[in-house]
Amino acid sequence: EEWDRTLRHIALSDFGKALEHAARAIYPNDKRAMYSRVYVLLISWQTEDPKLPVGMEINSLREVFEDIYHYDVEEFPIPDSASHAAVSERINAFVKVNDDNSSDLKIVYYAGHSLLSRNKELVWSTYVTTSLQFSAFCR
Repeated sequence: EEWDRTLRHIALSDFGKALEHAARAIYPNDKRAMYSRVYVLLISWQTEDPKLPVGMEINSLREVFEDIYHYDVEEFPIPDSASHAAVSERINAFVKVNDDNSSDLKIVYYAGHSLLSRNKELVWSTYVTTSLQFSAFCR
């Protein structure tokens, strides 16, 4: 409970700076970047849940990735209809960016509701009643 309360008071920019500091401690090589390019895909639902307004979260995170780290950032709003196909197509296209170069880092961030189904598949949903079955994507 105390940890949750502490985390609520950390701004995304402070989190980004702390993350950068930790990364530099682990990888102190200032002369050469670990990746040639970094791409970020920020995913959220086109129809935002009023109980979980993620628009500000996505905007703040985009600013951190673009302004602090200078990463290539794209947003993908999941459509309400044919959502599973749209997400699958977008993820596949994202993997192919820059010919799927092995020296690139690709970050996918999802802002929204989720849970595990009975068969342990990840379920992303706009609300409790509308859901998208999406199996874990690994590469």
